[in-house]
Amino acid sequence: MTEEISKQEFSLGDTVLHRTWHIGRIVEVETGDNPDIIIDFPNKPNHRMSMRLARQALTKLPSDGLEALMSRQPGMIQQWIEDAPLRVIATVLSDFGKNGRPSQIKDALERHHLLGDKKWETWWKQVQPELTRSSQFTYSKSSRTYTLLDTVDNIPAVKPATALKRTRKATITKEQIPEVVSELEAGEKTLENIKGEKWFRRIIKELVKRSKESEASKRIIAEALAGPVIPIRAIFRELLLQKRFPEAMEYVAELSRSVKSLIVEKPGDKGGKTIKHIGAKLELLHQIIGRITEKNIYDPTSPKFITNVHAVIDLAPALCNKETRGWREEALDKISAILFLMGKDKAAVYELAGSYLGNLREARPVRMTITESLIERSPLESRREIIDSILTGSLNGSLDYARRCVSRYVRREDRLTWLMARLSRIQYPFESEAVDTIAGILSTLPNEEISESPRDYLLALITLASMSSKAHELLESPIQHQFKVDLDRVWEDTLTGRRQFRQDDLLNSIENAALSKGDEDKQHYEYLRNDLEYKIKTLEESLEKSNQEIASLEELSQQLRSSYRLPEKWAAFHAKKEVLESIAGYYQELFLAKDTNGDSRSNVWLLNRFRTLLHRHGAAEFAVVGSRANYDPSRHELLLGTEGKGDKVTIMCPGFEWSDPSDNRIVLVRARVTGR
Repeated sequence: MTEEISKQEFSLGDTVLHRTWHIGRIVEVETGDNPDIIIDFPNKPNHRMSMRLARQALTKLPSDGLEALMSRQPGMIQQWIEDAPLRVIATVLSDFGKNGRPSQIKDALERHHLLGDKKWETWWKQVQPELTRSSQFTYSKSSRTYTLLDTVDNIPAVKPATALKRTRKATITKEQIPEVVSELEAGEKTLENIKGEKWFRRIIKELVKRSKESEASKRIIAEALAGPVIPIRAIFRELLLQKRFPEAMEYVAELSRSVKSLIVEKPGDKGGKTIKHIGAKLELLHQIIGRITEKNIYDPTSPKFITNVHAVIDLAPALCNKETRGWREEALDKISAILFLMGKDKAAVYELAGSYLGNLREARPVRMTITESLIERSPLESRREIIDSILTGSLNGSLDYARRCVSRYVRREDRLTWLMARLSRIQYPFESEAVDTIAGILSTLPNEEISESPRDYLLALITLASMSSKAHELLESPIQHQFKVDLDRVWEDTLTGRRQFRQDDLLNSIENAALSKGDEDKQHYEYLRNDLEYKIKTLEESLEKSNQEIASLEELSQQLRSSYRLPEKWAAFHAKKEVLESIAGYYQELFLAKDTNGDSRSNVWLLNRFRTLLHRHGAAEFAVVGSRANYDPSRHELLLGTEGKGDKVTIMCPGFEWSDPSDNRIVLVRARVTGR
């Protein structure tokens, strides 16, 4: 309860605090230049005090605080203990300047005997989960205080949920496992309630088995990946035992993203619990990928393999962009080891890594640090292959990154040869971004590297310029310059008598060679055109036949979907939609309240967690905050008291969309707008 001196005037009915006489209520305020006020204290009724002295000795308490309401409506507060406990907590926090610890809440309730025969521990255990879930309160771990973000009147009357049933080892039998899993899917239990290693493994096995068909089981597994290591290890063990390798590969990417989330949150907990959690998850990821690699199921060209490589690479920028200090090196060691395990074809893995780093914007400041880390931590016997693969992949990324990699890891005298060797390995050079990157590197090679093999350099320039309009634009000036250098050399030799050769002859030779090359290319492309026309005609005939077969299969598929799994999907959809609507609604309320929230870090943290949760389940934001748009009642919701003139509205808070089982986009919550 605040003890600062009040600067406000006092009015009839105000509840006040005195250091000695404690809580009192003003029962009379006299008039005049220096009026007196009369206060009823519990042990000092009708106490008279001048207004001047009152301003120094009394603290005016909030009208919606516990002390004020207990003096006016004690019966209502007693009823709230049962029906609206969050309101009671809000009144206590209001008295304490909207911030208070659980011990202060306990003292206030027990001082007024509001809990009756109930024990504080029992009541708090039931109420605290609702308090944690409420968007109108925040909790600070560092100060161990709860903060009220709204007024007492706006706190909903929510009864505390009954505690989840605890599952004991002795109460579960083999026959009860399906029932327990059903309770988990319905949200009546959590994995934390399952006791006993034997039963835990069996329930995980049943969950993994059901996840083939049940969206609820998939949800539980996905949520478990963000939690402790023990359930995650059990889930992957069952996936591998059941030979569900494609799903295991999908969950590998999810596990990598959960580790990234832990890193991005910048662990600052005492004792380094989050750091240990990150280390344990990295070790588990290393073990899982080792098991998958043993099965030899990784296809370096498959989208799932590429997604997994990208997810692991994402961990390195997250580490290097945060103040991770002492544990960064250990984590990078583990990330490098994980990447090295990801396939027998190391060239494919590290080529993907180089390409991804080159295109990853958030890694720009640290991508050379990450590249050096991956190379230095690789086994010596594979290092040359890994360097070559990363450099090859970098050619498909940004020019700056590729240039720095080539400059760092390819010797000066070998650069031209290395670049042309890479060009010769490109399968479809006329469609490859690597052509433009190689052209950009060649256009900036220093003269000392060109002078050692000028003719090879000129040939490389001409070859690249013929493959891409951008490469031609980059190399037009270097080609002209190199031609001039060669012509000057020939002309100088002619003048000094070392050669009997004229400049015109050289130009004619070049022209004839270019025309001859053009005729060859024309014949080649004419042959290709005729061949493609024949193949296109054959494919069109095949396509028409396939379309007929597809139409009949679509009709059959539609019948199967409507009669088989569609009701189950729609049932799961409606349940999930209701939850996501609530989360999106909380997000909007928190977003609109952020300017008035004193603890901005807590606000931003909660917003990020809500948004991440919505994105994870497929929800997407629409409407850009601050933009103007035509009012659409199906997508916009006017804030109360903000009606304006005309059809234009201003977006104050984004809305969220989602897809139903038929892949139709639906609006979860409308964007909040004002008419001004």
